[in-house]
Amino acid sequence: MKNRDSSTGLEDSGKRLTKRPTGSLEPLPDADRISSVGTVRAVASEPQLRVDHMMPKGGEEAPPVRQRAGPLGRKRAITNVWNGGALDRQTDERDKAPTIGFRYRIVEKVGAGGMSEIYKVRHIHMDKEFALKVIDAKPGLVTRARQLFLREAKTASQLDHPNIVQIIDFGVDEEHGSFIVMEYLKGETLYARLGRVGRLKVHQALQIALQVAEALHHMHGVGIIHCDVKAENVFMYRTTADTRQRMQLKMIDFGLSRPRTQHVKLADVEVGGTPQYMSPELINGESPQPSMDIYALGNLLYEVLTGAVPFSGTLEEIIEQQLHSQPVTPSQRMEEPLESRVEEIIMEMLQKDPADRQSSMGQVIFQLRTVMAMYDFPGARIRGTTTGERPAISKTGARVHQPMVENCPFPMFQLDSSARIVYANDSFCHFVQLPMQKLRGLSVDETRLAVVYPSIETDALSCAKNQPAEPLQRAFSFELKNGKKSSMLCWLTAQVDRAGDVERVNGYIHPIG
Repeated sequence: MKNRDSSTGLEDSGKRLTKRPTGSLEPLPDADRISSVGTVRAVASEPQLRVDHMMPKGGEEAPPVRQRAGPLGRKRAITNVWNGGALDRQTDERDKAPTIGFRYRIVEKVGAGGMSEIYKVRHIHMDKEFALKVIDAKPGLVTRARQLFLREAKTASQLDHPNIVQIIDFGVDEEHGSFIVMEYLKGETLYARLGRVGRLKVHQALQIALQVAEALHHMHGVGIIHCDVKAENVFMYRTTADTRQRMQLKMIDFGLSRPRTQHVKLADVEVGGTPQYMSPELINGESPQPSMDIYALGNLLYEVLTGAVPFSGTLEEIIEQQLHSQPVTPSQRMEEPLESRVEEIIMEMLQKDPADRQSSMGQVIFQLRTVMAMYDFPGARIRGTTTGERPAISKTGARVHQPMVENCPFPMFQLDSSARIVYANDSFCHFVQLPMQKLRGLSVDETRLAVVYPSIETDALSCAKNQPAEPLQRAFSFELKNGKKSSMLCWLTAQVDRAGDVERVNGYIHPIG
């Protein structure tokens, strides 16, 4: 089996997962794509090698899945298909450079995959640089490469989102064949970043997961399932916003994307993906659904936080674990504490049954934004606020508009400075299972809320005493009658009168799971 190209930096070692000198597990590489459960044929997407494996039968040993090399002892280049140094050519030499499609002059080759080559090109009329991908497959794989190529071009052309790479053009050249023209970005893949640093900080991991989730949510909205979410397909670059640089992501490679359907099973057509990220239902060839991308994103977030994917081993072992095994928690893999709510979100995404995961990518986005705001991580965006802002606290003592509060589907309440209930809407009454006439004047510590949120009275008194500049936020969970767990977030804010004294403590509860 040949080594991967320098554009992705993967090394085909043919070994099992090994431990880094630091004691943490190395992340695995993109493994060979699978085509069914009984018989597995590798069908990789660009820019990866495409090789064939047959699922072993009987007692035969399965071929080992290639490992992701760690940051120590790597034999890999960090260059990628999007970013390469420009050739030092004179103007007349550039004019003599070959063109593709009669309008894209080749500046330099910046990368190559198993079935494609990537060039940095300049439009001869607009004098603007782009990235251009052409097919470069072995004779027996040309037909397959063209199918993936055309699918990627059609899929990406339907998408318009800041976190999805923009497709500029598609055509056929007499010499080079089919080509796709994309925006030219300077940066590196998430895989390359993990290769350099091992793993990222929690707030960085959540920012990455949020942007990927928003891109996938857009795809799901137009009826497309990505089916190949992984670190190699997330491209990172820097952009300037409000005079400050911030990290921006683009999803790339849509060769395995499928239209969402309830009627056509992938097993009847083709199962494609990367085993370390594939959901049980994708492995089993079920109809393409958002749950598949939710599971893959859970694996990706796990990998970014810990430096390793949840499951490793041979191809057969990974498939078996994806179908039947529960991964160790991220905090166990990291061997250090992790915010409990972050871990809960990840483990919910990795549930084997799609019904036990988040119901949609929109819910994942809401959970990520909420937990980022709860822990004051940068990049959070709560509905009704701009990025990084918190809901303003009234300094006028004005009371909340009564009809709006009464009709709110989420529990809302007001406490006096001694944490006794002054007002509660119908949703709160239903939540604590007491009518308003019995709640009024009752200490919040004597309600059902205190059972699931034991520190509510202490937090309310602290809020009344200290008048924090930002809302006090607490997450709590409890088990429903059907056995499922429900998670909530409570916001407490101090409402002051004109003299600056605390008049009320306002509480607002909303679900995060």
